[in-house]
Amino acid sequence: MGEQTGLTEYQGESIAVIEPVKLPGSAVSDSGAPLSSGVNRERSDLLILVQKSYQQATLPIGELGRKLILEGLFAAAVILIVGPHLRLYALRIS
Repeated sequence: MGEQTGLTEYQGESIAVIEPVKLPGSAVSDSGAPLSSGVNRERSDLLILVQKSYQQATLPIGELGRKLILEGLFAAAVILIVGPHLRLYALRIS
């Protein structure tokens, strides 16, 4: 579709999801305090197709993977450093 219309943001892989449409409700409560976006919103039978690029949709998964690898390496380093020191300490006091 992106090639036919000339819109580059729609070219490449994408992920499509169907989301329910939330009807607008009151943006403020009776006291005048602002409401969060999900409060006092009516649900409708309308659905909308939302399209997002594959890279944008999977970016949090890649970041999580990198964080887990770094934490795993840190944990392994701590075990490899602390373990032998504890063993030497135990041998020294016995």
